[in-house]
Amino acid sequence: MFSGTPLKQRWTLLYKIGRGGFGEIYSALDLETKEHVAVKMERIDRHKRALVLENSIIRRLQESKHTTKFISSGRNTEYKYIVMELLGSNLWNLKKNQPNSRFTLATTIKLSVEMISAIEDLHKIGYIHRDIKPGNFGIRNSRRSKTEEGISQSYCCIFDFGLCHKYLDSDGKVKPAREKAGFRGTARYASINSHEGMELGRRDDLLSLFYMIIEMLNGELPWHRIKNQEKIYHSKKNNTNKEMCKDLPEEFTLFFEHINGLKFEDEPNYKYLRKLLTESYIKLGFDENTKYDWEINQEVKSQKRKSQKLKLKKKNSRDSKQIISSNFLEDIDKKNEIILPSLSDNNIQQINEKQLEEADETEASSSTMEVVDSSQEEADGGMESNEFDKIFKMINEDNNSQSVSTHSGMKKTSCKCIIC
Repeated sequence: MFSGTPLKQRWTLLYKIGRGGFGEIYSALDLETKEHVAVKMERIDRHKRALVLENSIIRRLQESKHTTKFISSGRNTEYKYIVMELLGSNLWNLKKNQPNSRFTLATTIKLSVEMISAIEDLHKIGYIHRDIKPGNFGIRNSRRSKTEEGISQSYCCIFDFGLCHKYLDSDGKVKPAREKAGFRGTARYASINSHEGMELGRRDDLLSLFYMIIEMLNGELPWHRIKNQEKIYHSKKNNTNKEMCKDLPEEFTLFFEHINGLKFEDEPNYKYLRKLLTESYIKLGFDENTKYDWEINQEVKSQKRKSQKLKLKKKNSRDSKQIISSNFLEDIDKKNEIILPSLSDNNIQQINEKQLEEADETEASSSTMEVVDSSQEEADGGMESNEFDKIFKMINEDNNSQSVSTHSGMKKTSCKCIIC
């Protein structure tokens, strides 16, 4: 299949998001609701009917809040398909994105309690999963955390039922175990019974869950780097539960002991397992408001983004002020160049010569100078201005004449200063 392929003129495939046990999974757009959905597809020419089985199981689990919502199913000339709710990230990807690739105790316990319920719901309809692993549990998007009736839904959902096996007969009794069933599952999380080719039962799904829990807390399992299936089996045999649980609350050891003590036909005490983990959760001081690790990380990232935006805004504001200040000073300099041009050497020489002449005249007449009374001062228009006023007046007159001659395009205006 490829992007853009329409199904029933309602769903358009967008891109591949994964591969299940026996099929490919696509993100698609629902043209009616405008929402994104998941479409799982399987070629019609396959001998096995994995998608038919998965379709049946999903439909039967619709009353469970721990599975994806079924939307539709059908086939075209090449493929069979199921359309269902699109979940968020799976637990494997979420764990991989955490510091040291592990979850905190609080998040691990909360997820484990939900996964126990998800597995129990599957067992209730007569099936075992046989491939319990982080990649087969997804997080429901928060906006879908409630049904249309306002009923709260689970945050963690189980999916990919391609390897499921019916362990109950038509009378609701456990089928007799086969002597040799062969290996089923994913080597890293499969129970020792699966490695030994034994018939798998409800206990084996929970043993796989136990391995998941240890990995979520420690970041990896003791056999994490081993690729060979036989060597993984021997590593599982050699690593006891006490070694794997040595740094964990005692409830985790009790959890393993209960599961490991079950026989093939025994029904696990799901309620007891949830109670063990819940008690540990409370002892550690957590409550219902304690958030998942990825929610905390998202809040931290959001705060960082806000802080960065605020810093950038302040920086831009400072830069803007500096630019305005710089432009203002440049404007002043330009105006000064026009209104008060620098004095030329000739100007300065003329002023100096005039100062010297006036100084000589003052010195020569100082011996015969008479005192002038106030009435005579008024008649003569007042005493002569002091030397600073004279010089400033001359500079003013000279600047005005230069301004007009240098900038002929400017309109000449009379000086309005009090000296002139």
